[in-house]
Amino acid sequence: MSSEKVDGKYIWGNISESEIVRQYDRKGREVACVQVDDMFRTLYNVSLGQVPDLRVTLKLVREMRMRTDDILICAYVKAGTHWMWEIVNMLLKGSAEYDKTTKEENMIDFHFPAEFDNLPSPRVFNTHFTWRHLPSEINEKKCKIIFLQRNPKDTAVSYFHHLYNLGVYGIPG
Repeated sequence: MSSEKVDGKYIWGNISESEIVRQYDRKGREVACVQVDDMFRTLYNVSLGQVPDLRVTLKLVREMRMRTDDILICAYVKAGTHWMWEIVNMLLKGSAEYDKTTKEENMIDFHFPAEFDNLPSPRVFNTHFTWRHLPSEINEKKCKIIFLQRNPKDTAVSYFHHLYNLGVYGIPG
């Protein structure tokens, strides 16, 4: 199985029917997802080339080379990752100016690990991956981890509006 990035889009290998989970919303509309371990990616997002093939990248992320000054911001979706990203970058720069890069550019979930090799230190990553999917060198290198938690009710409401406004599943409304 291979995965690659072509013209800025991630290309997934063939997806078998057994890897697809079909879910339905309240109106009976189907949302088809690829399930890899305990994570899901919608076939809609896969078709857009927004994320690399999890079947390949999960192993690569576990083997990702870390540096002793790396910082990871770990949180569930819509728990404040962007807010914390901005704060950490401002603290590192010693300036209250927004960083020119976006948090998505340093999001482990959205890239091949090799895409981060040339970033200057200290690198600030963010992720929605669970602990067991993070690079195994985190402990050895004693990387700093910022773990965010948010009231689950607030997170659910924020996530609902986020998905609704983005049309992320390819279903209007």
